[in-house]
Amino acid sequence: SMETFLEDNNIAIRDIPFGLAPANKSTPEDVEIVNKEFEELEFTLPEDYTKFCIAHGGGTLGRTKIFIPQGAMMTALDLRFQTYRLKSKFNDDEFQILHSFPMKNFIVFALDVLEHMWFGWVYGVEKHKGKIFCFQEDTRGPPPTHVADSFTEFLEEVAIGDRMVEDQIERLLEPREEI
Repeated sequence: SMETFLEDNNIAIRDIPFGLAPANKSTPEDVEIVNKEFEELEFTLPEDYTKFCIAHGGGTLGRTKIFIPQGAMMTALDLRFQTYRLKSKFNDDEFQILHSFPMKNFIVFALDVLEHMWFGWVYGVEKHKGKIFCFQEDTRGPPPTHVADSFTEFLEEVAIGDRMVEDQIERLLEPREEI
């Protein structure tokens, strides 16, 4: 279950360094506030994800940093912070998207720390419903890559698994323009 995911996978929680408060865990109220905010997008946070956030909070797990619903108090650890930042970036007229994937429809919930790539769900597109994609935020970047069908699969295969390496998913830097 999500409540025992860390123990089940023999993941030790490192001691909090001196002077830092432990990561805030989401409350059911936080989840409710964020789901209400996402209602107009017709998107609801997946249950395995919200259970994980309530049980463990956010922060670094394996090669990923996981963002959480924080309700009324939004910090950089809140998934809305990155979601809205990237939506604004992708909406910019200067930003070039050279493929048809709906980049503006991402709900961003994690970062790949090694490749500096993002993970998110896509709202408003039936065939992508519930699927998790990995993408980069660079202008003229490649289309996103489907990496998991659920948050649980994401945790097991991506965060603490080898899928990024096995599938050779890495950030492609912008090709140099011809001079």
